[in-house]
Formats: sequence, C-alpha cells, structure tokens
Amino acid sequence: MKCIVSRIVDGEAVARIVLHRGERVSVGKSDSADLRIEDDVNLADVHFLLEIVADSLEVGNQPAPKRSLYVNGRKVTKATLSSGDTIRAGRSEFQVEIEAGTTTWQGPGLVDADAPPESIAPPPIVVRRRPAIKGVSQILVADGDIHRLAITKSLGTDSALFLVANFQYARAPLPPDAGLGEDLFQGAPAEIRASHSLHLLTLPPDRLDALAPLIDRLQKKDSAVIVCSTKSADELRKDHQLYWAWFARPSTLTLQFLKGSEQLATHLLTGFSAILMPIDASGQLPLFVPEEHASAIAEALAKVNA
Repeated sequence: MKCIVSRIVDGEAVARIVLHRGERVSVGKSDSADLRIEDDVNLADVHFLLEIVADSLEVGNQPAPKRSLYVNGRKVTKATLSSGDTIRAGRSEFQVEIEAGTTTWQGPGLVDADAPPESIAPPPIVVRRRPAIKGVSQILVADGDIHRLAITKSLGTDSALFLVANFQYARAPLPPDAGLGEDLFQGAPAEIRASHSLHLLTLPPDRLDALAPLIDRLQKKDSAVIVCSTKSADELRKDHQLYWAWFARPSTLTLQFLKGSEQLATHLLTGFSAILMPIDASGQLPLFVPEEHASAIAEALAKVNA
C-alpha cells in the first residue's frame, strides 16, 4: 500500500509526502514535524498525524486549542481517508491519493509486489512537455518512482550530477566521506542557520545506486533536488542564486519556475542543463530545463528503458 499526501496551493501540488505500510508522519509548522510548513501561522507546531494502520490511511489531530482538522469540509478529530479526500488544517489544504497493493524495492523504483509477473517490468517512459514561464520548460515523465534513477543516470552521461540537500531540515544523516564542503548557508542570518544547512554533494555515476535510498528519503521530506551542470562543484558553490531562491524546499523553487518572473527563472537556471524535482502528487517526475535544451533532453529521456 502506498499513500501520497500533497499540499495544494493555487491548484498546484507544491509539497508531497509518501507513506508505505506501517509508516507514520506528522505535519505542522515546526522543525519537529516530518512535513514542515513554515508559511502557515495557523498551523500548530505538530498539527496532525498521518498513519497507515493495516490497509487504511488514518489522520488524527493532536489535542490542543486551535488545532482544528477538516476532512472534506467536515470537522474531525480522527478519520479514515480515501483516495481523493481533502484535508484542511490551518490555512493549508492537502489532497490524498491511495494506491492499493504492497510495494517492494526493485532497483530504480517501487513496483507493485502483488502484480502478476508480466506487469512488473517498467512500462515505456512517457514524456510530456509544457511551458512554465518564458525561457523555461517543464518536462513531466510518467512513472517517476520507477524511472527516476535511470533518468538520473542518463542525464549524467553528458553533465555532472549534484545533489543539493538540506540535511538538517530533513533531519537526515550526512553521508560518510561525501566531500560536502562548506555549508552554503553559512553566511545566512542566525535564524535561518538554526534549522537549515545546505550542501552540494557530487553524485558519481557509480554511487547512484547506493545513494538512491537517501535521495528518496530527502525528496520525500521536500529537502533535495538533483541538478545537472557542466560546471564544477567549486564553480557551483560560488553561485548562490539557486540556493537562496530555493531557500529550503524544492516546492519553493517549483513555484518560482511556474509563477515567478522570467528574469528570476533565467537566473535560477544559469549554469544548469536540468533540475530534477521530487516526484509530484500524480507520480510524475518533473524536470525544469532551459527552453533551448528542452527538445534534446525530452528526446533523450524518451529513449530511457525503451
């Protein structure tokens, strides 16, 4: 069983968290929450919990004043959720998607362990392009959970790959001997450094398989993006435009590409051939690329696993 809960802003999924059987996550505005939403002052530090119990996804609020919780417009303290349900807490809205069956790790993604053998093989990748703002294309790849690792390796054949990760925000351990270098937020105000530490990690092709579980965990926590560039790590560390605009979460960067200014988007993509975001609420893998590279990248991705 796999459950996806996405935060919806202006009709767009800007953050998502994925749960599998036996997992529980908390949602709130403090760094003690698994899914942290800092921009909603009406949320409690830990406002509600999501948990998969047996074969059901349950939501429950944390008893305290002003911690109202609504499912499909009805005030609840606890509820069993169905696919398509809407959760509202504070000023935030969340969409629920539930996929039946159990899941198991099969290399570059998650597949349905209850499926018949002939359906386990990954389907061909479907690539769809749509414009974001002028100068930027968003490429959506179907079945992102299955194909993300293969796509990452494909993009790394012509460009260097890097993981930009906020390990402190995700409360994830730093990889040993990762060569992370300086904290990119070391010059930031103290209140930012208290909960954020941003690092640029080189992703050698021969380490992608080993790092896949860590990348998956970071992206589920809305705390990492993968970037492709012909620049060196030292050159990228000197250019903080991407890091400052992203600030802490890929969802912030997504909003800049979809709703920001053309000038800002151009600056954000300077030096990068592609930026791979976390899997979206529909299971697609979004990439943002400069418009001049979009056709070539879309064509290359369409051939992955073909």
